[in-house]
Amino acid sequence: MVSRILITLVSLALLLPGSALAVNHAKFIKGPINEPQDVTRQCLKCHKDEATDFMKTAHWRWSLEQKVDGKTVDRGKKNALNNYCTSVAGNEQFCAKCHAGYGMTDANTYDFSNAENIDCLACHDSTNSYTKALNKAGYPPEDTNLLLIAQNVAKPNRDNCGICHFFGGGGDAVKHGDLDSSMSYPEKEIDVHMDVEGNDFQCTDCHKTESHLIAGNSLGVSPGGKSHFDCN
Repeated sequence: MVSRILITLVSLALLLPGSALAVNHAKFIKGPINEPQDVTRQCLKCHKDEATDFMKTAHWRWSLEQKVDGKTVDRGKKNALNNYCTSVAGNEQFCAKCHAGYGMTDANTYDFSNAENIDCLACHDSTNSYTKALNKAGYPPEDTNLLLIAQNVAKPNRDNCGICHFFGGGGDAVKHGDLDSSMSYPEKEIDVHMDVEGNDFQCTDCHKTESHLIAGNSLGVSPGGKSHFDCN
């Protein structure tokens, strides 16, 4: 009787939101992996809906329709200018180091409808070994163990977010003065919420996500201050 109850509870747990990333993916992701898109193709076998959702987000499209002075404009990273990186135009292969996709050489001609170019590992790597190569259009270094990383995916953690947001503008804490690598494993004095000996919050505990849409926008690309979030 007890064992039957335990089996039932485990089965119910697997149905809870986000449970898919608690599953050991080693039994689903198989080699050989010859290119990063081979990983994505295997992800798509179970996660087509998630891919469709993701392709609507600013993390993928680098653009965002917003109301400015009563007019609808297409803003976002690919259309923005700033004092750190200037603009994406002409720098796509470098900027793509922080694009959750593969093969971006021109933001105006990039095929944003091709789900096979989604980089799932950028946000879901749990090995802390996944990186993007410089000036390689969003591809990882050739010696990356893609099979190992793909078999160990999980919910996004601080390092997944921080690899781009901590180092925006070309260096640690350069672009966002309140975001830097000290927040990967902070003490209470650094961040009372993310304190690893305390609440150990991840970014997504406050920047809650629904259908891959993450609450909160940088004011640099969202002057209207929309997409508010709280952490009650």
